[in-house]
Amino acid sequence: YTVLVEGDGTGDPIAEESRGILDGHVILSRAIAARSHFPAIDVLQSRSRVMDAVVSGTHRKAASIFRELLSRYVAWMSRLTA
Repeated sequence: YTVLVEGDGTGDPIAEESRGILDGHVILSRAIAARSHFPAIDVLQSRSRVMDAVVSGTHRKAASIFRELLSRYVAWMSRLTA
C-alpha cells in the first residue's frame, strides 16, 4: 500500500495508523528537496520492519553504522547553520 500525506503527516490519523501497521515507510523531506537532493528521502525518519529478516548481518551492520554517521552529520550541520 502507498499512503501519501501532505506536509509531515503528524496529527493525521490515517497516516499515524498506517505507520503503525505497515512493514515500512519512506519519508520524503521538503528540506532535503530544497537542497536539490533527489530522491528527497529522509533516511533517519524512514523505517523498514522487515529489513532484519531479509539482509545479511554484514549489510545490517553497515546500515546501522551509516545511520549513526548520518545522524551525527545532520546534528553537526544543524549547529553550523544555526
